[in-house]
Amino acid sequence: MHETHRLLIAKYIVELVRSVLEERSPKKRPDGISMAEIFRIVQKQRMECITYDAVRQVTEKEDEQVLLQWYRSSRICAAQSKMQKREEQAILSELIQSGVRNMPLKGCIMKKLYPREEYRQMSDLDLLIDVNNRKTVQTILENLGYCFESRECEDTVDVYRKEPWMCVEVHNSLLSGHHKNYSKYTDIWERSVEKNGIYQMSWDDYYVFLIEHHILPELGSIFVVSLTAKQLSDFLSQKRQSGRLHGGGLSAKSVRDIGVLIKAAFR
Repeated sequence: MHETHRLLIAKYIVELVRSVLEERSPKKRPDGISMAEIFRIVQKQRMECITYDAVRQVTEKEDEQVLLQWYRSSRICAAQSKMQKREEQAILSELIQSGVRNMPLKGCIMKKLYPREEYRQMSDLDLLIDVNNRKTVQTILENLGYCFESRECEDTVDVYRKEPWMCVEVHNSLLSGHHKNYSKYTDIWERSVEKNGIYQMSWDDYYVFLIEHHILPELGSIFVVSLTAKQLSDFLSQKRQSGRLHGGGLSAKSVRDIGVLIKAAFR
């Protein structure tokens, strides 16, 4: 697929997402791209739910089969979202009862800023704990039916799984030890607010964390306010060409999260 063609598809996916977030009908699909092509990319980026509610408004008769696949996929994602929410509540309840300081991260937080929570699909639940509570958390998760799978990111993330859909990543640090901004988050608990046993960092801290975690490691040391549309566009283009846009670093939902967070902050 030619780069220009891929970019046309990507731009239309952005239009579908924007139309849902802005509560309007999407623009007509550009000539030269098919619904099947759009759906394949949407699936890879785990955006079936949010895009389905837009695309069903602009499909034509020849798109009926693809739309049916899209609908089924979006319903599976919606069911997965409900299961993740139930599991998150059960885990947090056990952590609180055990006196384990905890802070939900990433999708657990971002879902609440979307018009419907299932629009922000998640492959896993991310939670921050104190490093000295790792063993306690492992016992809690194993009692809830989870199996320990691996330690990742320089021993700062413990990964647990529970069939059929659940994956929980338990972080004991926001950034790995070699990250140049690691020390910025060593006092994150003190800068966060606790409510009903659950901690949350400020929106300013969370925005900067998302940028530093997902974008700056690859763009280099520049001020967030200095990021230009061209720099982000070039960055995404390079990621697409290297095949690492999804699964090897920045994902489409990470970019979308940053936009949704900015919109929520300025409401």
